[in-house]
Amino acid sequence: MKDLWLKADQVIERARASGVLEPITTDVQWYSEQGIPFCLRTISHRKPGSKPDAEIDEDPFVHFDPTLLVTELGEKHHCLLNKYPVLDRHLLIVTREYEPQTYLLNRRDFYAAACGLKARDALVFYNSGSIAGASQSHKHLQLVGDLDAIPFSPLFDLLQSVAVHQLAQLSFEHRLIALPEQLFTEPNEAAQLLERYYLQFSDELNIRHVGEVVQDSYNLLLTRQWMMLIPRRQETVLGVSINALGFVGNLLVRNAEQLDNLKHYGLMRALKNL
Repeated sequence: MKDLWLKADQVIERARASGVLEPITTDVQWYSEQGIPFCLRTISHRKPGSKPDAEIDEDPFVHFDPTLLVTELGEKHHCLLNKYPVLDRHLLIVTREYEPQTYLLNRRDFYAAACGLKARDALVFYNSGSIAGASQSHKHLQLVGDLDAIPFSPLFDLLQSVAVHQLAQLSFEHRLIALPEQLFTEPNEAAQLLERYYLQFSDELNIRHVGEVVQDSYNLLLTRQWMMLIPRRQETVLGVSINALGFVGNLLVRNAEQLDNLKHYGLMRALKNL
C-alpha cells in the first residue's frame, strides 16, 4: 500500500491528459475569525459539464470510467479519483457493490480508510447523506492527500493522547479523540478501534439507527492523529452547502456574495447552526 499515492499521481496525470478529470478551480482566501483560521474558496472556473459536489447526478460509481481507477482497498472498495476535484489529490473510497450513503459505516469501510492512511498521513472524511453534504447516494468515503486542507490543524495539535475532547474553540457539537501513535501500521486493528469510537460517539450524540439504516445525519473526519464526529440538522446556511470539510475550516462558496454573507454572519456561528 506504500505506492498508493504514487499510483494516484500517475492516474491523475493520465486523467488530466485525456480530459477525463474536470477540476473546479477556486480563488482562495485565508481568513481569521477570533484567531481561528479558515480557508475560504470561491469557485472561479469550471469546465463545461463539471459541477460542484453539492449537485446530485446519477450514480457514477456503478459503471465508472476506468481511467479514474487508482487501486482496490481491501476486498470491498475501489479507490477512484474524484472526477470533479476542488482539492489536489482528492480520492474516493467507494463500495464495489451498491450500499446507501445513509447506512452505518462498518469495519470494512474503516479498513479501507485505514489502508489509505497507512500509505500516507492524509484526511479521510464522510458525509452521511444529502443533509451532511453528500452529492451521491452510493456509499463513499473521501481521501485527501493534502493536509493543508485542514485549517483547524493548530487546534488539534495539542490533543491529549486517547482522550475524548469537545474543544471550547469549536462551538458546534462534536466528539473528537486523539488516536494512538502507529495505529495505522495495522489496518485491521485500526478498523476495529475506529468502528468502536464511531459507534460510541454516535450514541453519545444521539445519532440514531435502525439496523444498518442511520436516521440522523452526521459528518466524520479522520487523520492518523485524530477522529471527529459531528451531528447535522441541515445542509445549508445562507444558501451555502457545507460538507465535512467545513468543520475543519475549509469552506466552498459559489460567488463573492455568498462569501461576504458568510463572513458577515460569522463562520463559526454558521457551523454551529448546521
